[in-house]
Amino acid sequence: MFFRGQQFVRADLENFDFEARFSVTGATVYFTNPGDRNVKQVSLSSGSLAPAAEYMKTLAPGSTVIFDNIRVVGPDGQPRTIQNPPGFSLF
Repeated sequence: MFFRGQQFVRADLENFDFEARFSVTGATVYFTNPGDRNVKQVSLSSGSLAPAAEYMKTLAPGSTVIFDNIRVVGPDGQPRTIQNPPGFSLF
């Protein structure tokens, strides 16, 4: 699975007229695996997924990963929280 090998999370602007880079400064990530009722939660304090590596290794088809409370800093230096963050299931 491609996601299991990721080391960093990044924030990209889609369909934007000019390039503006945002750095991820933190997030909360939730993991669920099929057949497991326990939701695992990891807090990130940067764009590194290292704190989540243990849970990422256990992901299987049908797992769900949700990123929440994603904090970023844009080119203007202002911190922001991303609204409606992505969640996805692994097939």
